[in-house]
Amino acid sequence: MRHLITDQKVTGSNPVGHTKRPESPSAGAGLLLSEKDKVDLQDIYEGMAEDEDLLAVLLGDNTPDNKKYKFDQAVDQRLINFVNRKFSLYEKLTKPNINAALKRQWFAQMLREVMEG
Repeated sequence: MRHLITDQKVTGSNPVGHTKRPESPSAGAGLLLSEKDKVDLQDIYEGMAEDEDLLAVLLGDNTPDNKKYKFDQAVDQRLINFVNRKFSLYEKLTKPNINAALKRQWFAQMLREVMEG
């Protein structure tokens, strides 16, 4: 399926009002989210709400199907970027010398904090 998408220039403030946390799939859909998950989802949503390319397509002269296609692509890309960022940090922190230093520093800090009350 070929998608012809036009853009509309987005200027000024963000046209998406996103003061509330975005709705997430319910537990009835088989998804249980921790508070951290909800924060991560809100960060992803807010990033999308500030994505000028996505907003240009949503505000442009496009069919609903084309708008949905662009939106779906943006969600998938942000989810991939999220995983890659987390995995990149994991890779850094599991290098033997870094891992050992991290554990030493955190152990000393936590022990100090616990002992000081």
